[in-house]
Amino acid sequence: MGYSCLKKSLAVSVFFAFLTACGDDKSSSSNGEELYSSSALTEDTKSSSSRELDSVEMIPGFAFVESQGKSVKLGTFNENAKAIERPQMQVDFSYDFYLGVHEVSCGEYRDLSQAENVDGCENDSLPVTNISFYDAVLFANAYSKKLKLDTVYSYTSAKYDQEGHCTSLEDFSFRNEAIGVRLPTEAEWTYVAQGHWNPSDGWTLENSKNVRHKICTAQDVSDSSNVFCDMAGNVMEWMNDWLGSFKETSVTNYAGAPDGGNLGQRVVKGGSFRNPSDAINLFNRGDVYAVVSSSRADYVGFRLAIGAIPDAVWIGADGQAVNYRITPVASGSEVKNLTKAYSAKLAFRNDVTGNLAFIDYQDGTPTVIEIRDTIDSYHPEISPDGRYVAFCTGLEGVGTSSKIYVRHLDEKGSGLIVLDVKGAAIPRWRITEKGDTVIVFVSSAGNNENESSFLEQSTWMVSFEGGKFGSPQKLFEGAYHGGVDLERNIAVTGARRLRAYRNGSHEVWYNGEQACNVSLSQDGLNQTLFLDFAGKTGRDFVGKSYRTHERLFIADSTGKLVQSISAPSALTFDHSEWVSRGDNAVATLVNSEGAHERIVLVNSENGSITTLVLGDELWHPNLWVEPIDTVAEHAAAFRDSAGVYYSSISASHHLSYRMEMLWRMADMLEIVGLGNSHMAASFCASRMKMQSLNAATMPSDMHVNLFLFKNYLVRFCPKLKYVILGLDFDLWDAKDANRDIDLNIGDAPGFAYDANHGYWSEGVSEEFLEKVKTSVVKDGIYNSIQSSKGFVHQNYYIGWSVGDDHSVEILSDSTWSDDPLTYEDDLAALDEFIQIAKEHHITVIGSVTPISPYYQNTGAYSRHGMRRSCAYKIYDRIKVQADSTENFILFDENHFGNHDYGDDLSHDYDHLNTMGAVKFTSRLDSLIQTLEGRISAEER
Repeated sequence: MGYSCLKKSLAVSVFFAFLTACGDDKSSSSNGEELYSSSALTEDTKSSSSRELDSVEMIPGFAFVESQGKSVKLGTFNENAKAIERPQMQVDFSYDFYLGVHEVSCGEYRDLSQAENVDGCENDSLPVTNISFYDAVLFANAYSKKLKLDTVYSYTSAKYDQEGHCTSLEDFSFRNEAIGVRLPTEAEWTYVAQGHWNPSDGWTLENSKNVRHKICTAQDVSDSSNVFCDMAGNVMEWMNDWLGSFKETSVTNYAGAPDGGNLGQRVVKGGSFRNPSDAINLFNRGDVYAVVSSSRADYVGFRLAIGAIPDAVWIGADGQAVNYRITPVASGSEVKNLTKAYSAKLAFRNDVTGNLAFIDYQDGTPTVIEIRDTIDSYHPEISPDGRYVAFCTGLEGVGTSSKIYVRHLDEKGSGLIVLDVKGAAIPRWRITEKGDTVIVFVSSAGNNENESSFLEQSTWMVSFEGGKFGSPQKLFEGAYHGGVDLERNIAVTGARRLRAYRNGSHEVWYNGEQACNVSLSQDGLNQTLFLDFAGKTGRDFVGKSYRTHERLFIADSTGKLVQSISAPSALTFDHSEWVSRGDNAVATLVNSEGAHERIVLVNSENGSITTLVLGDELWHPNLWVEPIDTVAEHAAAFRDSAGVYYSSISASHHLSYRMEMLWRMADMLEIVGLGNSHMAASFCASRMKMQSLNAATMPSDMHVNLFLFKNYLVRFCPKLKYVILGLDFDLWDAKDANRDIDLNIGDAPGFAYDANHGYWSEGVSEEFLEKVKTSVVKDGIYNSIQSSKGFVHQNYYIGWSVGDDHSVEILSDSTWSDDPLTYEDDLAALDEFIQIAKEHHITVIGSVTPISPYYQNTGAYSRHGMRRSCAYKIYDRIKVQADSTENFILFDENHFGNHDYGDDLSHDYDHLNTMGAVKFTSRLDSLIQTLEGRISAEER
């Protein structure tokens, strides 16, 4: 069945059941509707995309799904489900598609990708796993080429890790209108999966022995009406969608979120061999950890789909359903490297809606915020401090009435005010020689071809302070909307002629030929950026012919041409603007159909062009970067990084939350917990009698704990008396001492900033602490972690095992622990930790949290596979040290599984739930209160 050739022209139809309560139930009940079939659609009922699919015939391993006119429920109303899985939303389909009968196998992946070594593929019939989202889409493109179909995913270059896996695709874009091979959407996958949703028939924790199995060998294939294999269990599957929020509504042709939000998360579906069957729900859409495009796991694979998604709809973070996408391409770190500053913001017009949109690149994974109101927003420009944005309602070259507005650059566009004058267009922020913030504007932005008409208009300046306009004052005759220099000795404008006001005189540059999109630089050089219409002057300078707007020109302060930069092949420029400082410019790129499909950053020194954003119609980009004092440029550049502990490649962004709390609470902290997810889920810091913080991070070994302890805790926590140190020796699995440190720090600049300042041996300023506070990138769990002082609530439980056989999960081969060198570095780090603590009169409480008692029935200590014999040796060494060291106490609540934490206190195999954490914390608090009593007695 798995390799059968299915096509629409066959006469046999396959029927299978619909769920009456699609999103929540695990059992199915038939209502007689046909879900998918191999029979042909009639010409009357086929959508245009379905008719185009007629050319896609005889595809091994795919089945045709008749979804047009049908619907599916995504998400759930279950209050115990994750917030990202609620509420339930209906998705309607106006198209049909093909879906892979089974997950892509190792053999298929190896043959088509030509990969020499495919991780864990000892058998070609196993589903391929341990590949990134980008690996999967590259495979899909290769499959499209094999079938002579259009490729669905576009990009300009790829980045790979040392193991050959793709970690990034530059200029990555999903072309929903293309008929080719792709990953299925969450809606498509769920629509098919609901028909035979019975996880107990799949390869799950109960029957898998914690390993993958060959495709199409689970019980789910015993049902002859079920064409598709392994929808539940075996391995999780990558979806095409960015992970976004649902809303209680009906959406047609839903394709996920328009971008990945602050965290850049993707959807995975179906559960795996690691999960108990009763924990695999149709509405589940993620994993235990955040799943991003570069993530890989030995239990995540993928299957393929074929077909266009006509009129696709995306739902953004604001809950708005839109039929367009605006996709950030460049990351915050890339923009930082290109602009030499970390704080950067991009504002632009979404011409599909007329709304103002912006991106804050201080976030590691940028997301687009669209300010939705009824005000047409042209020519936006961000204020010098990055807090406000000014825009107008008129368009360059059009002399209709226009107004200028200013609003806060936030999600709601708050504080909206209008400049109360008869006509005002194309605002330009400036700071005067006296330090006043002003907006320069023109009375009309109409075309300037006729000189007398042009001079009838004028250029003005108005102060802006405290969110209010001052009184406008006229600068000079002529509408010079391309910019005015600080001394007001030069001004430029375009929209027919390249005109300049220089030293009190009106001039025409560029030999009077047509020019537009004029922008005056703000770096003191007064260079003019503009586009032309391929006239003689430009051709003579370039030395060859070119198309209108194909080249970006730069003139010096006298109007002399000094440089020209060509647009990429088959594209042209529009809406060119200098960046607020430096040698960069921004512009839109226009395709052959006239659509403004991307915003790019152009380096005027080397001519390089970097895509920042992709979309349908993106207009009038304006890129602000935090101003740098040229005298102290280096120091100011570091200032951009202060307190930014968020990393776009970190395994756990929650460390940035805890760093913010650490700085805020440092002066009062008496107890701090360090460790990994065991500590995060067991130590309720808010329940301690003394001032406490749970500063756990994932992944964490002794090197991470030591790094945070000696560089932050002992330096800035003068009242610190106790450190609760997670002794998770089953995770001391790396000979590379910097591995887990690198995973936590990633590319977060805040740690480098602190190191470059000697970890603040002379103390920190209030300005720095405020920067830490404002630099936090928040997600849905931020408030919960803050209120619980770093503790992570786990409000439900799976139990210490699944089923009567007391089976447990083991992720790794235990042979990793056979080499003592693997964990000797961690033991040495523990010694150093205890010694530093002793020097600072701090007591270290070595914590061993409870895990499943049923690991006693295996050869492993825990889910991470360390041999129990090895764990006993390490434990004995630690116990000897605790017995002989005054400031080191062993707090063992696990006792190698012989503990009194029942199933009702567990979250899963090796984590406590919230009630279990309450019990753990209560005992820990009692221990510390006992120690405090001894100290008081000794003092007396």
